Amino acid sequence: MADYLRAVGGRREFEQALNTDVLCVHFQPVISLGNGGVRGVEALLRWDHPELGLLPAAAFLPRLDSTPCMTRVTDFVLQRACRAIAEHAPADWSVSVNVTATDACREGLVEQVTAALADSGLSPSRLILEITETGLLSNYADCGRVLTRLRELGVTIALDDFGTGYSSLSMLRELPVTELKIDAVFVAAMESRPTDAAIVTSVIRLAESIGATVVAEGVERQSQAALLSQLGCGFAQGHLWSQAEPIDEVVQVRPMAFRRGLHSGTPSAVTERVIVLSESGASAHTIAGALNADGLRTPTGKRWHPSSVADLLRRQESTTS
Repeated sequence: MADYLRAVGGRREFEQALNTDVLCVHFQPVISLGNGGVRGVEALLRWDHPELGLLPAAAFLPRLDSTPCMTRVTDFVLQRACRAIAEHAPADWSVSVNVTATDACREGLVEQVTAALADSGLSPSRLILEITETGLLSNYADCGRVLTRLRELGVTIALDDFGTGYSSLSMLRELPVTELKIDAVFVAAMESRPTDAAIVTSVIRLAESIGATVVAEGVERQSQAALLSQLGCGFAQGHLWSQAEPIDEVVQVRPMAFRRGLHSGTPSAVTERVIVLSESGASAHTIAGALNADGLRTPTGKRWHPSSVADLLRRQESTTS
């Protein structure tokens, strides 16, 4: 594959593919770590190459960034993703679409998004635009104007691969971001490397403090899902639940299949999660909010309140003392 990507004809062949039926959009579900429900999906471009088979976007898009055809790629994915969700997905599902930093600084992106929403009938509140953090480092001031216009439309703005850049906090101040996505490299190592676990915890706490949603990427093991849930991460995606598939296949999967690796709803796991959050410095008010956001309830079936969190911690302390 690497030899093909270095070939002179690679870009020309892809531009020809844009005019045919060999490009498609697959979707990976984003799972609630509280109850295993599907919040929505991430749209991922695929190239059904006649010789190399189904290629992921990472195999060809990096070489096309900042080229004129990227505008067409963005439009293709936006149109296909919005239409697929509007026509085939449950009404409460959202769809995330990746946008390059170059696109995020281009005024025409607002018109592209507006047209895709109008053509599909999809509500702006169901569309999430993901911009890679590292791609914004050199020009996030200019991108801020475009992203602010999109946020005013009702579209959610997410920072992808959060934590891998060097100006994360400055961007949160300048950009209308309401979702952070934890990079898969931190998720993969958080169980074995304390530094990575600390980064994951810090991102979750930061998201809580600014009122942002947090999504962990690249979850492959049940133990990762359980730890993320204990730390207060609301949502995740990865091969533990599903790889990217056509929208009709994702929609047809039984909801129970997405609950693999989720133990946060059991009484013992809820107690453990409350203890972990408390030891990390979270207040009873913050802990109650995190549990309610995940759809969890007290043993009597009620919503969590700071007082019920405090009661649980007191009972736990008396049990262990």
